[in-house]
Amino acid sequence: MKLHVYISNNESYLRGSYDTCFTVFEDCDFAKRCYPESIYVCEIEIPEVDISDVTQAAVTALEVEITDVRADFQAKLDGLETRKANLLAITHQP
Repeated sequence: MKLHVYISNNESYLRGSYDTCFTVFEDCDFAKRCYPESIYVCEIEIPEVDISDVTQAAVTALEVEITDVRADFQAKLDGLETRKANLLAITHQP
C-alpha cells in the first residue's frame, strides 16, 4: 500500500514540534484537493495489513478488559457483602 506523507501544520514543523505536523494520505489527489496548503514530503510503501489479524487482536484485548472489569466488579460486590454481614453481626440481626 502506498501512502503519501504531507506536512499539514507548517508552523509546528518550523518550531520543531514534529509529533503533530505530519499527515498521511492514501490518495494523493484527495490530499491536494482538500488540503492544498499541505506540503508533500514523500511516498512510503507499507505491506497490506490482514484485517482478520487486527480484528482478532482487538477481540482479545476486549476480552481481557471484560475479564478485568468483571473481576473488579466482583471484588466490589464481595466487599459490600462483607460490610453487610459485619453490620448485621454487630447489630445481632439475621
